[in-house]
Amino acid sequence: MNKKYFVNEEAFSNVNIESCYWAGFLAADGSVAKNGNTVSLALSVKDKEQIERYAKFVHFSSTPKKYKNKSYSVRFASKHIKEQLKQNWNIVPQKTFTLQPPNLRQDELVDAFIVGYIDGDGCINLSKERKNIQLSIVGTKPFLEWIKARFESILQEEAGHIAATKKVFTLVLSKRKAFEILTYLNKVPVSKMERKWNKYIHNKERKFGQYLLWTREEEELLKEKYKLLSSVA
Repeated sequence: MNKKYFVNEEAFSNVNIESCYWAGFLAADGSVAKNGNTVSLALSVKDKEQIERYAKFVHFSSTPKKYKNKSYSVRFASKHIKEQLKQNWNIVPQKTFTLQPPNLRQDELVDAFIVGYIDGDGCINLSKERKNIQLSIVGTKPFLEWIKARFESILQEEAGHIAATKKVFTLVLSKRKAFEILTYLNKVPVSKMERKWNKYIHNKERKFGQYLLWTREEEELLKEKYKLLSSVA
């Protein structure tokens, strides 16, 4: 029986920044069938543009399917893509509680993968009450330890903490460290999920009342490292 759609079987054969980003997204929000070769990604209706970008990346010829006005899905069967996801990024069936770090060595590829994973299973929060910017990422402990190690190589200091939450874990960074990591990752040239990253982009110099999102000492450090913040009276 012929397929009712077309997909580029080589979409994940080349390990580059774009494929690493989407592999990271699949590691977080996608699924690979245990029996069969189905690869799926479903996103909320508010993220329609993002699922359309993914469909374009894999050259999916059909329109993303809409489910009960709640989500859009791109679903296809490809033995080759399933094998490539496992070989290059350790993305396997039933990965929620077993996901391991990907087989990547170059920092730019690691960073693209992490950005994709954040777009799937990360959260950027700005708290008015706590005057705080926070980055939290959910995953398995070995996987989050890998991300934490990469963040520490960027910051050149300890990066957040990993807390147990039911059957999974959460890596949390706050204030200056969260801002510094987001500033660094925002430079990765991929099609990030605007809904999440706009929180950072539109609020990176915002005040809440008479308080900054970071202390004055932290602000001076940021000025020295990135020269992104203008002086504050």
